[in-house]
Amino acid sequence: MKRTLLSLALLAMAAQGVPVGTNEVTISSPAGGTAHINLFGAVVTSWVPAGGTEVFAMAKPYAACTRGEQIHGGLPMCWPWFVFEGPEKCRIHGLTRYFDWKVKAHSDDALTLELDDSPSTRAHWPHAFHLELTYSFEGSALRAEFRATNTGSEPYACTEGFHPYFRVGELDACTVTGSDDTKYFWKGEIEKGDQRLWKGDFPCRLLGLGKPGYVFEEGPRRHQLKDPVLGRTLDISYENNLKFVLFGWTPDFSALGGSDDPAFGRHFVCVEGGTLYRDRAYVLRPGETHRLSVLVRATANAGGPCLSRPLVKGFNGALSPDGTTLAFQRDAGAETWLGLYDLRTGATTWAEKGPGRAAFPCWTRTGDLLYSYGNELHTAFETWKGNLSEGYGIRLRGNDGTSRDVLVRGRWRDYSPCLSPDGRTLWFVTSRPPAGHPRAKDFIGSCLAKADLQGQGGVFASAGEIVYWPSENWGTGVSQPVVSPDGKLLAWAELTTFALPWRIMAARVDDLAHPVTLTPADMAAYAPNWSPDGTLLTFTGCRGDDPGWHVYVLDPALNRLRRVCLGENSSFAPDGKGLVYDRDGTVYLRPFGAADRPTANDPLAKPADAFPWKEAETILYAGTNFTRTAQVPLPAACAFGDEQTFFVRAKVDWDGDASRFQVMTFGRYAEHPLGFQLYFALNGRPHVGTRDATGYHVCLHTREPLAKAGVYEITGIRSRGRLWLYVGGAEPICAEFGDGLIALDHPQQMAIGSGLLPKSRLLSMEVGRGWPANVPVPRGGGLNDWRNLQ
Repeated sequence: MKRTLLSLALLAMAAQGVPVGTNEVTISSPAGGTAHINLFGAVVTSWVPAGGTEVFAMAKPYAACTRGEQIHGGLPMCWPWFVFEGPEKCRIHGLTRYFDWKVKAHSDDALTLELDDSPSTRAHWPHAFHLELTYSFEGSALRAEFRATNTGSEPYACTEGFHPYFRVGELDACTVTGSDDTKYFWKGEIEKGDQRLWKGDFPCRLLGLGKPGYVFEEGPRRHQLKDPVLGRTLDISYENNLKFVLFGWTPDFSALGGSDDPAFGRHFVCVEGGTLYRDRAYVLRPGETHRLSVLVRATANAGGPCLSRPLVKGFNGALSPDGTTLAFQRDAGAETWLGLYDLRTGATTWAEKGPGRAAFPCWTRTGDLLYSYGNELHTAFETWKGNLSEGYGIRLRGNDGTSRDVLVRGRWRDYSPCLSPDGRTLWFVTSRPPAGHPRAKDFIGSCLAKADLQGQGGVFASAGEIVYWPSENWGTGVSQPVVSPDGKLLAWAELTTFALPWRIMAARVDDLAHPVTLTPADMAAYAPNWSPDGTLLTFTGCRGDDPGWHVYVLDPALNRLRRVCLGENSSFAPDGKGLVYDRDGTVYLRPFGAADRPTANDPLAKPADAFPWKEAETILYAGTNFTRTAQVPLPAACAFGDEQTFFVRAKVDWDGDASRFQVMTFGRYAEHPLGFQLYFALNGRPHVGTRDATGYHVCLHTREPLAKAGVYEITGIRSRGRLWLYVGGAEPICAEFGDGLIALDHPQQMAIGSGLLPKSRLLSMEVGRGWPANVPVPRGGGLNDWRNLQ
């Protein structure tokens, strides 16, 4: 409907539905390189510098566009308004792109086009004008110069801008220089006047994240668009512009009707310069001429391009040890096939094709292929309810093409396999509950298991021994274990509690009970894979400002991350010089080099700070047998922020009344009168609460209410943006709040037993620093020092 209304508004300017056509003029640079300019709209549709690649992106071929539609791409000019600021607001970006221009002058390396007002233009903007656009080469650089002359008898105000769509290899990989210490605002917020000061280079990954336009005001006129994927830098210099804007569409550009390719939005960056908004409009008086120009130069980066190339439709790709064959998955309706793509010939054969699901391919060092396979005929609920014998098992496909089951199939899922470097131990994930699990009958989760090989025949000694599970909580689990090349370490993805995202863990294979957390708390992460030398891990991750899942690389020794590109399910090539990943249903291979390794100064990195498991130091022991409210002073040592670990523990004889709110204790601070709390909510669940940086109450509670009245020891712990809650006899649970918790630096007073009903008694109260005694340290509960694993 929107497009129809806009098209109707342009009927006076152009015949709706008539193709733009190929009415192009070509100019060439003496230094090499050719540019094509279409007379409809005077748009540069293509420029390929000598020895380089295409500079401009087109949403679709210009000749395939129709007059009257908004065309995205190339280098167009916007005048006499830049956004919806025309008298009738008939079309964004003015009038100039919707008329045929005339050739005024043409030489081998220059072209001047002109456009005069007409009855069609005056139907939408009632002023007289003469416009000229000159495209010319200055050595290897392309210059565009626009001149607007008022040929009427009345002055009028104008805004304008060049709107280049610069082609890039990957939006997220690019940066733009030249806006350091420049005031800016987000597009669409100019009326608010809410300006901020930009620091440093501009990362293009910020474009298309809900605030797609960043307008830089009164900034430098020269900017560099650095593109490591295409291996070039575009030097862009504007003259006589009063504002400067960076702009990028959302990743799904096709939703705006501009392209049939949903990935188009990730392959261009608009670096627009001009007088963009009406509050900076210039007044063109009768007979006056206004000029705006831009000069673009393309230079090759040192080291050349870092091109990702598509290999085959599918996902979860893994390269064979000799680097010649890619194993991958492909969904085919209700089936998932396992394919083998030959990088030398481009041919695909199928290791598993037909009913069932083949998943998680993983190569052994000898060139055999491990994967999980299941042919489920029922839903997961039906399988669980009826105790049916179907699930996923582990298969091994020998390098001679034969296939056989390695582990027996049953109602459980055994999947995501990997083999130790010596070929003697199979690691995998299973949905079987560990022995003695309190909820074994209705267990929903996953555990790590291993099975040891016996002899050289490839026969496993058992169906697998469960060796690790993240917690006793319902619904938690692990995924995708991978053994380090030296066989000493195991990494995997883990979901510990309902309140935390997936994260990457690692432990020594001989000490899985003490893993370390490798990824920061502000990101979700899964699918780890080691580099061939064992110094790096690549994984799929997403942080708060990421537009989607990205390929990340982690250097655990440095505690630093580097975001490489959009994509998922990454793994290293056998020689360590490439990364395989998938995106939008296609498996890609891209080079991996020194520029992709994390560094100590990587701007996207946060240190994996050590979690303080040190011995608890009791600050206050308040006594026993409190029968009424007590008020005690909090010593200065009870100050705590995100860097400290702080706990409050109460032993309470609870009356079991879940219909009343009962407070065991709370602490007053100068920053907030309810800095921390320990209480029973109306549902009978113990709670620990504190405040976020705005003073808003945040809390954590047990998943189930206490079953009955009785004596309970309840401990609340706060450290590094986390809240922990422990009720004696169960495993601690945790909630993550990042760096958003309030710092409580000025303790005043603690109320003890202040809200308990008469039949409930507070038997003891304790406040302290460090991890409290008698509370089990949760496995993987904190970020430990990587050196502990070495």
